[in-house]
Amino acid sequence: DRDYPGKGKKVGILGVPLGFGAGKRGSGLGTRTIRQANVRGQRLSEHIADLGYEVHDWEDLDLPRPLENSAESPKFLSEMLESVEKIVPAVKAILAADELPIILGGDHSIALPTFSAIQSHFHYKNEEIGLLWFDAHADMNTPETSPSGNLHGMPLAHLLGFGLEQLTDLEGFSPKIKPKYLAHIGARDLDNGEKRLIRELGINCW
Repeated sequence: DRDYPGKGKKVGILGVPLGFGAGKRGSGLGTRTIRQANVRGQRLSEHIADLGYEVHDWEDLDLPRPLENSAESPKFLSEMLESVEKIVPAVKAILAADELPIILGGDHSIALPTFSAIQSHFHYKNEEIGLLWFDAHADMNTPETSPSGNLHGMPLAHLLGFGLEQLTDLEGFSPKIKPKYLAHIGARDLDNGEKRLIRELGINCW
């Protein structure tokens, strides 16, 4: 009888088809593509099940899909706030079911509500969690420093407590991550405002 790494454990897959946070549209279509892709003869859920996990697919959330350009600053803020109201409780429900969440996106702005939900789950248990951020970009702009106004360049700043109060204070507390528990790996393209914040907070950045 093989000793599978996932034996006795559960995984919850959630699709977050949010694509309006980026400058170019299309990433919101990724959730279905990832689910349906046939890799080495199997789909994602089947590969996970082969590791011994019990797999629960929570399907895709029904999120706004604006067609028109946004005049807000940052862009599509109202759509993001509407999406947060669906994403946060969905991720918390996965954790409450004692399942390991696997989130399919979606542009980088989904990191704000998904990690806020995870941190909230552990925050109210008086537990600290860390974050490994693998990205060529820091996504650490604020509305004031962002060259584009696109939300996908701002999630990490808001998780650190910098930016709009509506986004920093999700779940009633801020910051969502302490700098000492954050490591950014793979950085190669940082804006000046991001560089300043990284230096000021003493973030480990490679």
